[in-house]
Amino acid sequence: PIESKLRLRKLLQSFITLFSTNSSVFVLFVDDLHFSDSDSLKLIKSLATDSSLERLIVLGAFSDDLLDESSYLIPTLRDIKLKTSIVTIRPKPLSIEDITNLIAECFSATKVKSELLAQLIHKKTDGNPSLITTLFETLYENEDLYFDRVKTVWKWDLGKVKTIGISKNSVSEIEESLEKLNLDQIHLLHYASCFG
Repeated sequence: PIESKLRLRKLLQSFITLFSTNSSVFVLFVDDLHFSDSDSLKLIKSLATDSSLERLIVLGAFSDDLLDESSYLIPTLRDIKLKTSIVTIRPKPLSIEDITNLIAECFSATKVKSELLAQLIHKKTDGNPSLITTLFETLYENEDLYFDRVKTVWKWDLGKVKTIGISKNSVSEIEESLEKLNLDQIHLLHYASCFG
């Protein structure tokens, strides 16, 4: 396995070098780092700290609330920071105005109409973008947010939005989503997870 890992690292280095020239950079974005295993983080660390890959920018996203004591991520980030610079960006919760603008833009609605929905969404999610996305998905799946084809407008039921529950715990959201999958989807997810 060590030889395979070295071959993969060399292949990735060659691939990145091929696409990063003097006039361009190669950006590697890795999402959900909080779920990464030790070997994956070692690979990311080796790429991020490789001085021959000076045209590489590694962007990583993770959720603080999903990290626990057994996570390999924090020590890996500490090690990377010793060898190169790391910039940390902590997104702030969206304000009611932000959510109002989002709704107005996405659903071609007036700001007046959007603000009532935005206030409810903000109250339920505390402005957390991930929870807002989950809430919109739930509303759409439950047909509480729908496109009226006759009037060609998006509509929502504020009464149902008020009663809908949402968990502020990301782990329980993931577990609930997984419980909705059938056996074939679970097998597919298992194989897909092998590729990251």
